[in-house]
Amino acid sequence: MKHIVLSAAVALAGFTGLAACSGDTAADAPRVEISSAYIKPPLAGRDIAAGYFDAQAIGADAALIGASSPVATRVEIHTHTMDGGVMRMRKVDRVELPAGETVRFEPAGYHLMMFGTDFGDATDANVTLSYADGQTVTLSVPVGEP
Repeated sequence: MKHIVLSAAVALAGFTGLAACSGDTAADAPRVEISSAYIKPPLAGRDIAAGYFDAQAIGADAALIGASSPVATRVEIHTHTMDGGVMRMRKVDRVELPAGETVRFEPAGYHLMMFGTDFGDATDANVTLSYADGQTVTLSVPVGEP
């Protein structure tokens, strides 16, 4: 799988309509590479979807602090934790992305929860990721199983 890396932005591997970065990008700003992204659509009659991907900061640490999408009324970063033998999901405000390490957003781990979704007939959806350094990037992410 090929990877495309944009300075201070996020690139989506293997898909067209790649990242569009907003704002200025400093030469020494962290770069984050996103791969294997997809959105699992809601179950029939529901409007909650989940987004999954792999993220790797290149050259310097980074932190994901939020996400949004025009196909959802609200997008939150969530994780799963064991609490007294019961798996519980909870919202988190920040996910650290240590340089050189892959952080997986996957079922039963970190993931994006997309509330109030309406995909219509779309086969992909724009998702904007926000980073602690103030940068944002918009990705075109396929809707459906990987």
